[in-house]
Amino acid sequence: MSPDPADPERTVVVPSPPAEPQRSPVPVLAVLAPVVMAVVLWLVTRSPYSLLFAALGPVLAVAQLADGRRHTRRVHRAATAEYERELERVGHEIERRHEEELLDRRAALPPVSLLLEGGVADPTRWRRAGPGADVVALARGEVASALRVSGEERSEEAIALRARARVLRDAPIAAHVRETIGVLGPRVLARAVARGYLLQLTHALAPGQFAITALPPGWEWAERLPHRRDAVDRGSAALGSAALALRIVEAGAAVGDAAAPGSAADPALATIAIASSAERLPPGCGAIVELLRADRARLTLADRPGDPAEVRVELVSERQARAHGGVLAEHARALGIGSDAGALPRRVSLEQLLAQSPVAEPSAGNGGHERPRLDAVVGVTASGPLLLDLVAQGPHAVVGGTTGSGKSELLLSWVLALASRHAPDELTVLLVDFKGGATFAPLAGLPHCVGVVTDLDGALAERAVSSLRAELRYREAVLAELGARSIDAPAARTRLARLVIVVDEYQAMTAAFPELGELFTDLGARGRSLGIHLVLGTQRPGSAVRDGLLANCELRLSLRVNNSADSVAVVGTDAAARLSGSAPGRCVVRAAGAEPLEAQIATAGDGLVASLVSAASAQAGAPVRRPWLDPLPTELEWSDPRLAVALAAALSSGSADGMTGDEEHALVLGIDDRPHEQRQDVALYRPRHDGHLMVVGAEGSGVSTLVAALCAQSSPARPVERLPVGLEGAWDRIHELAADTGRPSHASRPPGTEELRVVIVDGLDALLAAYEEEHRLAFVETLGRCLRAGAGGGIRFVLTARTIPSELGRLRSLLGSTLLLRTASREDHVAAGGEPRGHDPAAPPGRARWHGREVQIVRDPEGAGARPERRGDPHRVAVEPGRILLVVAAAPTRLADELRTCHPQAHLVRIGVDEIDLPGSPQLAEPAADAGEPPLVLIADPEGWQAQWPLLSRMKGRATMVFDGCSLAEVRSITRKRELPPPLDGEGRVWLLEPEGRMRRGRWA
Repeated sequence: MSPDPADPERTVVVPSPPAEPQRSPVPVLAVLAPVVMAVVLWLVTRSPYSLLFAALGPVLAVAQLADGRRHTRRVHRAATAEYERELERVGHEIERRHEEELLDRRAALPPVSLLLEGGVADPTRWRRAGPGADVVALARGEVASALRVSGEERSEEAIALRARARVLRDAPIAAHVRETIGVLGPRVLARAVARGYLLQLTHALAPGQFAITALPPGWEWAERLPHRRDAVDRGSAALGSAALALRIVEAGAAVGDAAAPGSAADPALATIAIASSAERLPPGCGAIVELLRADRARLTLADRPGDPAEVRVELVSERQARAHGGVLAEHARALGIGSDAGALPRRVSLEQLLAQSPVAEPSAGNGGHERPRLDAVVGVTASGPLLLDLVAQGPHAVVGGTTGSGKSELLLSWVLALASRHAPDELTVLLVDFKGGATFAPLAGLPHCVGVVTDLDGALAERAVSSLRAELRYREAVLAELGARSIDAPAARTRLARLVIVVDEYQAMTAAFPELGELFTDLGARGRSLGIHLVLGTQRPGSAVRDGLLANCELRLSLRVNNSADSVAVVGTDAAARLSGSAPGRCVVRAAGAEPLEAQIATAGDGLVASLVSAASAQAGAPVRRPWLDPLPTELEWSDPRLAVALAAALSSGSADGMTGDEEHALVLGIDDRPHEQRQDVALYRPRHDGHLMVVGAEGSGVSTLVAALCAQSSPARPVERLPVGLEGAWDRIHELAADTGRPSHASRPPGTEELRVVIVDGLDALLAAYEEEHRLAFVETLGRCLRAGAGGGIRFVLTARTIPSELGRLRSLLGSTLLLRTASREDHVAAGGEPRGHDPAAPPGRARWHGREVQIVRDPEGAGARPERRGDPHRVAVEPGRILLVVAAAPTRLADELRTCHPQAHLVRIGVDEIDLPGSPQLAEPAADAGEPPLVLIADPEGWQAQWPLLSRMKGRATMVFDGCSLAEVRSITRKRELPPPLDGEGRVWLLEPEGRMRRGRWA
């Protein structure tokens, strides 16, 4: 009695559980052997210590026994874990096989809800044939699965798996209608179940295979089904070639004197009987469905009368059945049964419609006291123009329609119709296009338009959320200020224009950015009182629009959709699924409290769009307030009007970044974006407030642009300098600054009145990397002293680097703020203090994060101040008459040759090579320099001078020592001083140790 679809046999194997672990035996020989050995040793040595070996036996035995048991337990645990993993795998396999089997069964007997979604051209309709053609799915419940399980059942888990595999849950339970189906329960519910059985047959069997011969009162909707035939007596030939005749009977209604259903006299006659109790059903029912509640029932099959099962049934309303009957009738007409001519035109011109309506007619704005409205004529119905009002019928609208149905054209016409009927001080529109911008691009010139947003990226989506939430706060604040409860109050109409947000491809937008879905749900709930209206276009509103938002979209339009479910989700009927694809713009419209009606949407040509935009712009007054500002520019120059406006606003309000009259040291960085405040402001670096500034950015990110912009603002009242380039210049200047910060004059000034200079250290990471380790550490230490001195020392530093140098780790706390440009990697961005999601590898040069906001750095086209100072040459080594030079050279031979060439008058002696013969003092006891004598140059490598240490000791207090190419260690070994000499940068640089003990930098002449 249960003809379930046959499935090929499938088998899964249940694994065997692991065997119980065996206990290890006690190692008796291992215990006795050390005892015997200890006794033997004692007999030989007579030493009582030898008896200690006897204790090794029990100890080793216990250890071996414990180790064996530990190993056994470990192996058993591994086997148990593998067994559990295999059981889990088999469980997943059973689930997967059941899902496949369930899909096969549902494909053979699809649920009624799926049948109702099919349009006129459903390819699965009227395809069933054969002996089992009269099968219907009575309900969904547990059935025997075709899946087979093999393997041992030695564990509870295996037994549970086998039991689980035998049963397929929520599967269709089938029955032959020839064996009569009885439905027990309240008439309303019983009819809803019986409608489902009837529609299954009308979907599976063509009118030539199946006929409906009798219907009780209350089933008039089925009269339009193409399977309906006039009532005939049993055995009549009036059924023609139909292989199955069905009658619907209800207890208390006359069914004639037909033979008992399912009798041998009439095997082609089937019956679906409805009654309130089993006694009132016809005899011989093969299946009885007893309704318990809305979708639950008790199913009793004739072949298992003592085993009723609780199942789930599908209910079909009369409206759904009538709509599906229309689909079947249209399908039959398409096959030649007949057709109806439509009353609507196939095309409507928006220009002609708008010619009948006044432009910018006063409505809810300008302090008018008439009923608020936001209406527009967008098409025609069979009875006249189609007027849509977002205030009276909304506050929000949803537009459904598949590709090519005319959805984008509908949105375009709607916006144009609104703009032609309402002035910009009454209506503003924000257009969001997720199809690339082609739809709304022509509308950007409308004075009503506050923005056209095309496909977003992550940063723009976040900006959109911030901007629209700010708009909510702004409108709430205005209403609170006016003491109004909603925008409908007369006082509010003069302050707030209604904002209509139109979205094309809403589903694509929310799929890419779920946070926008949450925002739009919030807008849907709060928009009515705040004057924000949503018009959401999507292909599948039922799945794309959240229930909470869809409930607030009381104005609904559906163009042609692919299935009935999408149509029902929007307009409550499957009429939109039956619209012809040859008439783009044909739609079904349903407003709250009204019946759905069919309409043809008007289309606008390119010429009309341009003329409407031009006419509206000519009549527009002051620019409308924009809740959605344009993104920051990719390039910003001093002449950019946006920067001029921001600066003017900052100076007039004195509030930009806290700017006040005594902030004469503030430096302009550029423009920052504040979508949460719906404005863009001047970005200022205020040295006294922001402290030392760390700038991090990769090559080409705009670091040089920032440095040039800061240098261009240098003035006597606000000096900005760059640390000189090169190791020597940077070293000298940082030490000068460190010495300057310690002057008493700085400490004596009251806070906030100190002279303040900004010093830029550009490329700090590269500079530190170029120093040797000792110079690098010393430079960082000196820089740290300057940073600690702070504003009290008269200096604020701006440090730039591609990545933050590790040497600055302990000085990071001294940096008051960080400006992040684009970095080479997300890791560098995070290491510099940025949030991971804030890293944008495609950010344009000059785009930065500053105080949590996005900033575009201003670019100085002249590059003023971009080239840093290079300090003067170091002291020249004087090879002059009467001078004595002690030269320590890493390459004495080469240097001696060069000196002979450059200074032929000098008396040059190579220590350890040339014979020492000094004028007036062969033993060098008391050498005296005579201004008339030629210069004396003694040269050797560090080892040579170490060998002539007495000579070096006597002369270094009266002669200048020159170190050429020597390492710090070599210098210290000769001078016996720990003092760190200044770094050398480039060839020809040397260290000079003057007779008085001062070490300085020098160069050969």
